[in-house]
Amino acid sequence: MKEEPKLKIVRRWLLLANADLVNAENVLKLDLDQTYTTICFHAQQCVEKMVKAVLVLNEIDTPKSHDLNELVNIMRPYLDISDILPNPGILTPYAVTTRYPGTWMTIQRHDAVIAVN
Repeated sequence: MKEEPKLKIVRRWLLLANADLVNAENVLKLDLDQTYTTICFHAQQCVEKMVKAVLVLNEIDTPKSHDLNELVNIMRPYLDISDILPNPGILTPYAVTTRYPGTWMTIQRHDAVIAVN
């Protein structure tokens, strides 16, 4: 049976999300201070891609946004994840600020563990 194009796109979003989660979990095991920003970035990306997979599945336009509050609110009528991710916005800053030099708070191991969980 041939998979419909929409499901192929959903599957690709989920594979990419899983790759981000695997990367975050494996780098966390290294327990190196300089990797905590990378871990948080991958955790944010994992959630973002999973949410976008749900949006595609439900034929909702996926905004080009990293704002997890916005994306989760759009997704909520189709899938409510507030019981497992009550405050998705805490991950949003990791999408951009962790990738560029600048002034932001230092990310500690504890932050990385919370992001991955």
